Amino acid sequence: MKLIFFLGLSLFFFLPPIDTDLGWHLRYGDYFWQTGKFLTANRFTVLLFNYQWPHSYTLYQVLTSLIFKLTHFFGLSFFYSLILLSAFYLLYLTLEKNLYSTVSSFLLITCLSWHVFSLGWRAQIFSFLGLTIVFYFLKTSQKLFLLPLVFLLWANLHGGFVLGLIVLIAYLLIQLIKLCQHKNNLKGFLFSIFYLLSSIFATLINPYGSKIWWEAWHHLKVPMEKLIAEWMPPPPTISFLIILGFIFCLIIILSEKKKYFWHWFLLVCLCLFSYLSLTARRNVPFFLLNLCLIVFNSSFLKKLKENLNFISFNRVFIILIFAWGIFFQLPKTVSVNTSWEYYCQARKSFSFPCQAIEFLKKNDIRGNFYNAYEWGGFLEWQLAESKFFVDGRMPAWPTPSEKSPYTIYLEIIQTQPGWQEILEEHKINYLFIAKGTFLDLELKTNSQQYPWQEIYRDEKAVIYER
Repeated sequence: MKLIFFLGLSLFFFLPPIDTDLGWHLRYGDYFWQTGKFLTANRFTVLLFNYQWPHSYTLYQVLTSLIFKLTHFFGLSFFYSLILLSAFYLLYLTLEKNLYSTVSSFLLITCLSWHVFSLGWRAQIFSFLGLTIVFYFLKTSQKLFLLPLVFLLWANLHGGFVLGLIVLIAYLLIQLIKLCQHKNNLKGFLFSIFYLLSSIFATLINPYGSKIWWEAWHHLKVPMEKLIAEWMPPPPTISFLIILGFIFCLIIILSEKKKYFWHWFLLVCLCLFSYLSLTARRNVPFFLLNLCLIVFNSSFLKKLKENLNFISFNRVFIILIFAWGIFFQLPKTVSVNTSWEYYCQARKSFSFPCQAIEFLKKNDIRGNFYNAYEWGGFLEWQLAESKFFVDGRMPAWPTPSEKSPYTIYLEIIQTQPGWQEILEEHKINYLFIAKGTFLDLELKTNSQQYPWQEIYRDEKAVIYER
C-alpha cells in the first residue's frame, strides 16, 4: 500500500504550471542563462523602471528556466510532483513511518490548502518542503549539520526561509528553558546555537546579501492583505477550522501524561502558525503541517492508528488517490501541457489572453502597455520586446507617492481622478485590459472624450491604442 500511495501522490501532484508569476520568473532565469549574470534591476515595467529588487528567487528562477528550456511544461509538472512527493515522504518519516497517519495528513493538508497547491510549479512549495525538512531534522536529531546548507538553498528559492529560522529560534528557546530547569545537555544547547547562527549566515550567501532580510522586513510593513488575494485571511469556514484545530492540539498536548520537549516546541510553533494562517491564507499549509505533527504523534491517537476501521478508511483513500491521479489528473495535465489553447484556458478563475497576444505578434505591435495585473507576468514572457505597467513582483515596492504599485494600478482601472495623467507620465501607448472593466466601459461609452482607440476585442481582452 505504501508504494501505491506515494505513486498516487506523485500522479495527484502532476499539475500543469499555471501560476500567473511563471512568466516573469522565466524572464529572470533566461537572463541568467543568456548573460551569465543575475538580473538585479527591473527591466520589465515602465512603473519603477530600473528599481533594484533584492529577492529570494534567484535559484528558483535559474532552475525554472533551465527545466523549461529542456523539458517544457512537462518538466515543470514533473519536478513540482517530485518536490511535494519529497515533502510528504519526509512527513512520513517524521510520523515514525506510519503510512495511515501520513495519508490522513495528506488529505487534511491538501483539502484545506488546495488554493496554494493547485497552481502547479511555484516558489512557495519550496518553503513547504523546507519547513518539512527542518521539522524532520529536529524530530530525529539527525543530520542537523545539514541545516546551513538547507537554508543556503532555501534563501535562494523563496522568502519563506525566515519562517524556518523562526522555528529554529523556538527550538532553541525551549532548549534554554529545559537547560535552566534540569541543568543538563549544555552540549546540545551549544550545538543548537551553532546550527542557528550558521543557518542565519548561510542565508546571506545570495546575490543581494543582507538586502533580502530588508525585503522580508519591508513585506511585513506593507498591508499585503489589502492588496493581494493570497495574503488575505482565509474564508470564515477555514478560519473556524484553524481555531478548532488549535484548541484540539492544545487539549492533546495538555492531556499528555508525559510532556516531552518536542510537545512544548510544537506548541510554540503552533501558536506562530495559527496566527500567520489566520492573517494570510497562503500560510495555511504550514499550520496544517504543524497540526499533523502534533495530532498523529500523540499518545492520544496511538490506539486509533491500530484501529482496523481507521486503517480500512485510509486504504480506501489510497486507492482513490491513485485512481484520481492516473485516470483524471494525468490525462488532464497531458492535455494542458501539449496544447497551447488548453494551457491558456487552464485556470478557472481567469484565462490568459492568448488570442490578443497573437494579434499583437502578428501585427508587430510593440510599446509601453498598461495591463491587467493578473496578466503582467504572462505578457512580459510572451511579449518580451514591450514594457508593461505592473506585475506580480511589485505590490510591496515603494513608490514616490507612497502608494503600492497595485493601488496605482487600481486607481487607473477604476478610472479614479488623475488616471489619464498617470498614463501620460509613464508614456503608455496601449491599454491591454480585461473586457468589461471600469476602464473599458468608460472608454467604450465616452470614446470621444479620450485619446484612445479600440484596436482589438475578444471575449477576454480588449486593446486600446493611444
